[in-house]
Amino acid sequence: MLTVVGMGPSGLHLMTPAARDAVASADALVGGKRHLQQFPEFDGERFALGANIAELLVWLGEREAQKVVVLASGDPLFYGIGTRLIAHFGIERVRIIPGISAVQYLCAKAGIDMNDIWLTSSHGRTSVSMSWRASARWRW
Repeated sequence: MLTVVGMGPSGLHLMTPAARDAVASADALVGGKRHLQQFPEFDGERFALGANIAELLVWLGEREAQKVVVLASGDPLFYGIGTRLIAHFGIERVRIIPGISAVQYLCAKAGIDMNDIWLTSSHGRTSVSMSWRASARWRW
């Protein structure tokens, strides 16, 4: 089973118990170097994720019989790795364990009401000016 775990915005203390349990029972762990470093006691197989998604998909396909956990920064389904893995392997083969998102964390720290926020991502994009112009039409 392939499990994608939302790491949360600020280290292991904000990971959910379900996410920690998934890591503890995993045969293999996938994540960025900074995420993998947070689990020095993990003695299973590791895969360092970077700009190597095609290689990762092959690697994961070779480990279908294992419990593999993919550590996701942010929300796994908001422009995240979870979306890519579901598209490739299918929802029946991918389990998502969400974590506290960076947006939730920011709003909680700043006391911002989340009911009227508009979310997009500029991660990996050169410009979001079109998105900002489009959103301006909806402001009162």
